[in-house]
Amino acid sequence: MATKRITEQRQAVVLIHGMGEQHPLDTIRAFLRGTHPPGARFFSWPQRLGGNTELRRFSRRHPETEFKTDYFEFYWAHHLQAGSARYALVWALKNAFRTPPEKEDRALLRSLNILRALLIVFLLLAVAIGGCLWLIYRNPDPITGWQLAASIILTVAALALTALLLLAWKFLAGQLADAARYLTPDPANIEARNAIRNEGLELLRHIHDSGVYNRVIVVGHSLGSVIGFDILRLAWDELRHPEAPSVVPDTLAREFTRTALELPANPTPEEIGVWQQTQHALWVESRRRTMRWLVTDFITLGSPLAHASFLLDDDPKQFRERLLEREYPTSPPDVDTTATGEIRDIFYTEQYEADGVVFESLVAHHGAMFAVTRWTNGYFPVKGLTGDPIGGPIAEEFGRGIRDVAIRLTSDNTKLLQDLIVWPHLKYWAAELDPARHSTDPEVLAQRRRCDLETGTRVAHEALREFLRLDQVPPDPEVAVDVTAPFA
Repeated sequence: MATKRITEQRQAVVLIHGMGEQHPLDTIRAFLRGTHPPGARFFSWPQRLGGNTELRRFSRRHPETEFKTDYFEFYWAHHLQAGSARYALVWALKNAFRTPPEKEDRALLRSLNILRALLIVFLLLAVAIGGCLWLIYRNPDPITGWQLAASIILTVAALALTALLLLAWKFLAGQLADAARYLTPDPANIEARNAIRNEGLELLRHIHDSGVYNRVIVVGHSLGSVIGFDILRLAWDELRHPEAPSVVPDTLAREFTRTALELPANPTPEEIGVWQQTQHALWVESRRRTMRWLVTDFITLGSPLAHASFLLDDDPKQFRERLLEREYPTSPPDVDTTATGEIRDIFYTEQYEADGVVFESLVAHHGAMFAVTRWTNGYFPVKGLTGDPIGGPIAEEFGRGIRDVAIRLTSDNTKLLQDLIVWPHLKYWAAELDPARHSTDPEVLAQRRRCDLETGTRVAHEALREFLRLDQVPPDPEVAVDVTAPFA
C-alpha cells in the first residue's frame, strides 16, 4: 500500500483529561465546543496512534490560515478504575493535617481548611447524633412528645448524614482516589502509574514518528497536567537529540544560558512575553538543526502542580532537591556551576552518528525541556468562597519563566453561583457560561477590556484560545528578539 506524503502544514493538540470516572472522548468534545466559534466543523477519524481503539482523532482546517489541526485525547482513566475510597480517605486525612510549605499559597490553605472543616463537622455531627439517640432510647420511662419529636429530627439528621457520607464515599472512590493513587508511589500503585506514563509516551512517540506534524501542543487539565508533565519529561530525554548533521547556525543555543540568567527574578507580563518568544525562536532554530522534539507549548489548567512541593513529596526540602537533581524540569532550565564558580551552559556539545557519519552538535541537558517549550498555566484565583482551590500559579514552584494567567468564568466582574469553590475547576472551557464570548458589540467588548484592566484576569475561553496559539504553525519567520540582550 502506498504511503501518502504529507506536504501541508499540520499541528497536533494532545488533551489530557483530569481525575474522575471519565468516558472516552467526552472531554475532548467539550474542549472543542468551548475553544472554537459556534458552528466550527470538525471531522472525526479513527485514531491509529497510541493503540486505544475507543478514541478518535478530530481534525479541523482553519479557514484563516489554511492549515490543519488534529486533536487527540489521551485517555488514562481505565488504568485507575479500581479506585479505593478507603485509600483515598487515608490519603486525604494524611494530607489534611500536614504543615504546608512556607509560601504564599492561598489556594492550598483554602483546600486544607475546607478539608479539615468537613472532617471535623462530620465527626461532630456523628458524635452528637449518636449521643442524643443513645440518651433518648436508653430512657426507661415512656417517650414524651418532645423526645419523640427530637428522635424523629435526629433520625432524619442521621439519615441525611448517612446519605452525605455515601456521596462523600462515592467522591472518594470515583474522583479523589485517582489523585491519591497517581500521586503516591506505593507498591500497589506503581503498575498503574507506569501503564499511564508508557501509554502517553507511546502516543507522543507515534506523533513524532508519523512525519506528519510540524508542531505539538500538550494541554493538561487537573490531574492530567501532572500526567502530562511526567510524560513530557520522559519523552524529552529521548527526543531532544538531533537526527543528522546540520550547517544551520546555533546562535540562540550558544546565547541561551546568559539569556536564562538575565531573566528578572519577578518578570513582568511583558518580560514573560519576550522570554516565551525567545523560547520559541530557540525551538525553531533547534528544529532547523534537526532536533526531533516537536512540543512548542505545555498548557496546564487548574493544575495541582501549583502545590507540587506539598503533593509530590512528603517534605518540601525533598522537592527542592529533585529540582536541583533535574528530575523535575524548570523554566528557565537549571544552570550548573563548577567548584571554581564557572557557569556550565544549558547546551553542551555531544557526538552523534547518523548513516555512518560522525558529527557534533549542541544539545540541551536532560532537564532543559523548557528551553524550547513554553509553559503557560491558567487558573481561577481563590477569593473568599470563589475560585478553584485545586489550581493556582505555578511559577513559584517550577520557575519564573512560566506564564501564570489568572482567568475568570464570565465576561464581567459579577460573582455568580458558578464562581463558587470547586465548581470553576470543571469549567475551564465551558462555552455556555459566557454567552458574550463571540460578541462583536462594542459596548460588550469595552466592558470586557475594563474588567481585564481592573481585575488582571481574562475570560477563560478567550485565554485558552490565546494559549493554544493556533495561528502560529512552524516554520515561523524568525521572531524579532534581540538575542544579545533580550531583557536589557
